[in-house]
This record gives sequence, structure tokens and C-alpha cells, in this order.
Amino acid sequence: MRTYLADIGSALTIEDISEATRLHLEALGVKSFYIAVYDKPVTHRKEEPWTEPEGSQLIIGYHNGTSITQSKRRMRINRGQLLPSVYATGKKLRAMIVCSLYFRDEIIGFMMIDQTDITREIYDILAGNVSASLKTAALFKAREESEQKLLEVLHQLEQSNTQLQKISEIDELTGLYNRRGFLNLARRSMELARQMGRGGLVFYADLDGLKRINDVHGHKAGDLAIKTAAGILRKTFRNMDVVARIGGDEFTVLALDTDKQFIPVFRKRMEVLQAGENKTLGKPWKVSISIGAAPYNPGEATPLEKLMTLADADLYREKQLKKKNA
Repeated sequence: MRTYLADIGSALTIEDISEATRLHLEALGVKSFYIAVYDKPVTHRKEEPWTEPEGSQLIIGYHNGTSITQSKRRMRINRGQLLPSVYATGKKLRAMIVCSLYFRDEIIGFMMIDQTDITREIYDILAGNVSASLKTAALFKAREESEQKLLEVLHQLEQSNTQLQKISEIDELTGLYNRRGFLNLARRSMELARQMGRGGLVFYADLDGLKRINDVHGHKAGDLAIKTAAGILRKTFRNMDVVARIGGDEFTVLALDTDKQFIPVFRKRMEVLQAGENKTLGKPWKVSISIGAAPYNPGEATPLEKLMTLADADLYREKQLKKKNA
């Protein structure tokens, strides 16, 4: 009995309870026993009349030494029955002991055991421990289901937060990062580059003549010009570079692991792409981008905003040079 109490006391599933009970009852010469749980536990006190439950389910059953509940689909026991009909009938009369399974004021089911020379005390101990173990298994299963639901909710929340984060950091018109997205990603990238001792460039660009395009050709044309400029910048720079529209006709780019000798290369690439896009669009207006740059030195603690200001100043000089040469 001590071994059984230890085994069933640690059982957390119906299968564990079934196996521990079967082994113990076999050792006592019992070949048939059945455990059923009511559809709903019945709250019952001694002074109250008994109300018969609507029905129950056979969750553990051994009939003449053979398991009859190995299928995941539980057998239904109708109201007024103790066993499914197929096991309740037979040529020979059978004497069985029926014990209620209860937890505090709740009667959760019943257990039927072949009548042998087992003492009443052992029957009561069996019923009490099976009851407690079934309740523990039910609570454990409910906790697992709750934890699984919680994990699913947390996963959905994480996905929603990720999606919201992306939405909050992406410019709706161009699909580029917005100011918030650029600052967050660029700062993290610069810190990583600093730790690795790698420099880079910060670019500041704007779309020339956007106000005139809007005034003369309408805001739809202006939006198309902005989207075209965004596409040109995206193609000008590498996939690893952070390209953003920070407002209106202004763009900024962080290009790490490069230096100022590549500034003419980026500018030339942008001019070629710009000419190609204007030819493809065939509009009465032209997309023209001016761009300035400032070098990032990992050995200096220059804030990102300061580098953007320096690149903007270089952009201003570029625009003045354009006007002078026009």
C-alpha cells in the first residue's frame, strides 16, 4: 500500500493514475475495476437529498485484466447506469464494490471494484487517494491549458506589438523608415559600429522643387515625386544602409563601414538612377535630389543629431552650388 500511495501521490495524468491503480489492484487479485467521472461535479452535503447526475464518462477501466479505455475517446455512461451496457451484462453474476469519489463537498465520480477479500479500509483508502489524484490531475491539466492560452495570448500580443512598432517607425507614403524609426535603428547601428571600430557616413537629402510640383501639378504629382525620390535613394544605397524619410521632402541615410572617399560614388550612382527614373516617368516635371554628407568617426562621441546637422549644412552648400551652376 505504501508503494501505491507514493505512486498515485505523484501521478499528474489520468494515464499515471490508471497504471498505478492497475498494478496495485492486480497485486491484490483484482482483474476488473472501473473509474468514472460525472459530467459536472455534484455538490452534496449529508443533510441534503441526493440528486443523480445527468451522466458520466468512463476514464479508467480494466475488464478481466484488459484495458477498455486506451482510446482518447471516453466511453459515455448514461444516467441511471454504472457501466456502459456492453460491460454491465454477462452470463455470470458479478459482485462489485461501488465507492464514491469526492473532494471536499464535491462528488466527482465513482469507482467500481471486483469484490474480493480486500478489507473495507483498503477500499476507502483507494477511493480517497484516487479522488485526490483525479482532482490534482484536473487542476494540473487546467493549469497547463491556462498556461498554453497565456502563451498564445502573449505571442499574439508580441506579434501585435511588433507590428505596431513597425507601423510606428515606417513612413506610410514611401515605405522607408520615418524619423522615429531612423533614430532608433541608426543609434543602435552606430553603437555596434563604435564597438567594432568601424566608421561610416550620414547623408541628408531633399527633393528639389517639391513646392513648385505641388503648386503647378497638384499634390498627387508631389506624392509621386516623393515616392520616386525614395526609390532612387533606396537603390543608391546598400541593403545594409538605413534610409529614411524624416518629413516632407527631406531624407536621411546612415551608411556604415564606408568613408568620405565613397561620397562621389554614391552621388554618381544617384544621378544615374535619377536620370533613368525621369526618363521612365516622362512627366513635365523632373525629380532632382540634392544630398550632403558627414563622416562618422567611431573614435569620437559625435551624437547622431549633430552628424545630421553637419550633413544638412553640406546639403545646403550642394544646393547653393546647383543654383550657381544653373
